[in-house]
Amino acid sequence: MSITLSFISLVLSTRLFFETCQQALVYFHWCCRRVSTSSFQQNHLSSVSWKNCLMKHIVFIIGSLRKDSFNRQLAMVAESLLKDRFVISYLDFENIPYFNLDKESQQDYETISQHDNKSTSQQVEGLCSSSLSKSLSESKSSSSSHRSEDGELEAGSMAFRQQPTANGFCLKEIRQQILDCDGIWVFTPEYNRSYPGLLKNLFDWLSRPMDISNPTNATAVQGKKITVSGAGGNNKTASCREKLNELLRFIKMDVMTEPQTGIALGKEAWTNGEFKLTDEQLSELKMQAERFVEFLE
Repeated sequence: MSITLSFISLVLSTRLFFETCQQALVYFHWCCRRVSTSSFQQNHLSSVSWKNCLMKHIVFIIGSLRKDSFNRQLAMVAESLLKDRFVISYLDFENIPYFNLDKESQQDYETISQHDNKSTSQQVEGLCSSSLSKSLSESKSSSSSHRSEDGELEAGSMAFRQQPTANGFCLKEIRQQILDCDGIWVFTPEYNRSYPGLLKNLFDWLSRPMDISNPTNATAVQGKKITVSGAGGNNKTASCREKLNELLRFIKMDVMTEPQTGIALGKEAWTNGEFKLTDEQLSELKMQAERFVEFLE
């Protein structure tokens, strides 16, 4: 009897041990997904540590392409305030093409020459100009398809991509980095009382449904927590941030509107490029950082 009980106890203990190991492996896999995107690794992570796995991830978006822009420097100050509690990465979106529905499709396309001649002619006549129709008619008689230097599949003067890209950079990677993060912090200058066009272009892409066959499908940014700061002229980027907040709310992001840091750059910044925060400005940035930490909880 005692032997039977001991055997049952051993079986139960062994089962509990393996279940615990399985749960640990699942948790480890979940943690490592937080640092899995290639852009994330290229920017800040040379190796994955347990500390990084357990920390939340914030993506910084800089609204200026200039290498040493004032807003990039402002972001670096904010990073120093958060780096011990969060993993910070910078979104690289310089090479995103202009938003274009023709480039949005993620489906594979056949070349025109692979379609039935009659159906192709009907499509061309209905959708294209006569000159383009002639070009396509010539291309479909070709015995093979052609591929351009940048990887586009060509049919006459029309080209299709499997995935919207520019200079080899895939928008899918940007979406994935946004999906994997816990929060987003935008640092932007003010151009003509508004936000830069490259930010509008970025959010035009990110606000599109991930499954384009279903317009009501979720987007990469829907429900994402976000806050905004900006360094600029005497207006302290107030107009820019107000309009950007409106856009972010419209695309269903969870926007922390208060507090937001607006920096009026001093004369030395405009004359010699020196970026320096006053004690008051640094205090404002610290307050926004602390509130954003609470906002992410």
